[in-house]
Amino acid sequence: MIIRLIIFIIIFALLWYLFRSIREIINQRANQVHKKQQTDDNEEKMVACELCGVYTPRSHAIKTKNNAFYCSKEHVKQGKQHDK
Repeated sequence: MIIRLIIFIIIFALLWYLFRSIREIINQRANQVHKKQQTDDNEEKMVACELCGVYTPRSHAIKTKNNAFYCSKEHVKQGKQHDK
């Protein structure tokens, strides 16, 4: 009777260890996927040109004093002409 109890405890301990190991692996993979999604979220914002509507990365766009974004210097000049 005691031998069966010891065997049962050993089997239970092995299954518990296996369960914990698999759960840890799953959590590690989920964290990797989450980190990858976070890096994808860090992409640069796009802004539309006030004149033609073409989307340009915010770092490449030209911002005027009235907080309007343009895709090129020519469109900035044309935008100023339209404001007059």
